Amino acid sequence: MSYKSWMCTSGDDWNTNALVFATEKEAEDYAKDLFSRWTLVEQYEVRKSDDEVNYEFVDGQLTRYADDLDDESSCQKMKGLADD
Repeated sequence: MSYKSWMCTSGDDWNTNALVFATEKEAEDYAKDLFSRWTLVEQYEVRKSDDEVNYEFVDGQLTRYADDLDDESSCQKMKGLADD
């Protein structure tokens, strides 16, 4: 089992992205962080997922799992994503 963060931007319009976390706490912490940066998010929640875990969010740092990366350039791209 894994967890995803979901954002509601208006009414019942819930959206998520491709980030999948191993723990409910990671997904919750990431959702709180995203909520604090986005202005249109009205609320957020964490939902269970059957998707494979591909990210971790620890101490405010978003990191893609290394086994998902196939070369150094991909790693650099993910580092840039995590710095956003």
